[in-house]
Amino acid sequence: MSQEGINALTPADEAVVEARNALPFGRGNVGVDAQKTDLESSIRTRSVMRLTRDAEAAGHTPMRGVDADMNWNVLVAMSGRIFGAGNCREHARIASFAYGGLAQESGRSSEEKIHLATKAGVDHVWVETDHPDADSSPMVIDPWANGSAILAEDSRFAKDRSAVTRTDTFDLSLAAEAGQIAKATAEEALAHTQGRLQQRLASERPDAVPLESGRYREEVSVLDDTFARRVGQKVNTADPRGMLNVELEAVGVAMSLGGEGVKPLTQEASQIVEKAKKFASPGGMSRDA
Repeated sequence: MSQEGINALTPADEAVVEARNALPFGRGNVGVDAQKTDLESSIRTRSVMRLTRDAEAAGHTPMRGVDADMNWNVLVAMSGRIFGAGNCREHARIASFAYGGLAQESGRSSEEKIHLATKAGVDHVWVETDHPDADSSPMVIDPWANGSAILAEDSRFAKDRSAVTRTDTFDLSLAAEAGQIAKATAEEALAHTQGRLQQRLASERPDAVPLESGRYREEVSVLDDTFARRVGQKVNTADPRGMLNVELEAVGVAMSLGGEGVKPLTQEASQIVEKAKKFASPGGMSRDA
């Protein structure tokens, strides 16, 4: 990837991190998260979905001057932030709005567009953007899946472009404004309606989905399996010459990210190789990494 492509992925990576930080209880439909949180991820996600429906039914419009679909996107992000959990739809909305602000701060063109995307036959939504500095492939921002921002050509869900549909499109300023509104509205709700929020959580607890129900998904890597295997074979090679090439490439990546000096570059290159091994593992890099 070119230096411009690496630079383009930086705010996308930061948007992945922000979405996960906004949803600390994790994914409501993934077994690992349900087990880790003693079902709290599932309970809170059920509360998120009910709050979104109730707010929409009550005609709540946190964002003025936009259509109903855009307000629904804001309600999804707001509800996820309030309860700190969500499925792919909450992760995607929060990440898309976060990217809008981060991309503006990074000096991206105001012409850049952010898209929510789905794949035919797959119940999943993620974020894409066509920033021209990211080479020829769209960038994929998918905080629900394990891993960081990547190019669509390497993505599990977005690789087959003929099966991908973009459902919603925002410019950077609209996304950034939506993110600010969703965050501020969530903070206000947390500050002033704790009693009612706790009642919502309590009402969902009796219907918590047990781990053994078979209704939870396995966590998956954001990477396409073929690409992940190819990377895994390269970074896990036992051939000394092959490993040397991997380390030299890692030094090049470290330099492109601003590293200087032999010792710092060597240390950073070693960390890059270890992260690449985790990234290319079957489940992908842990969300906690």
